[in-house]
Amino acid sequence: MLYFTEAALVPAGEVGLGLAVAAVLDRARELGLERVTVRSSPRAIPAYARHGFEAYPRLLHAHVGRPGG
Repeated sequence: MLYFTEAALVPAGEVGLGLAVAAVLDRARELGLERVTVRSSPRAIPAYARHGFEAYPRLLHAHVGRPGG
C-alpha cells in the first residue's frame, strides 16, 4: 500500500493537482499497485476524473461524527 494522506491546493492550483495526481499514479504503477483511491471534495471530482478516476459503487462509509466535535 502507498498512502498519500493529505493534499490541499489553492483554487488556481488545478495544474498543480494534475501534476500531483500524475506523480502518485506513476508511483503506484511502479510499485505494481492495483488501484489508487482518493477522497475528494465535490469541486475536485472533475479534475480527478480527467486522470481516469471513477466512482466506485462498492466503496461504502458511515458518518459517525468527529472526535471532540
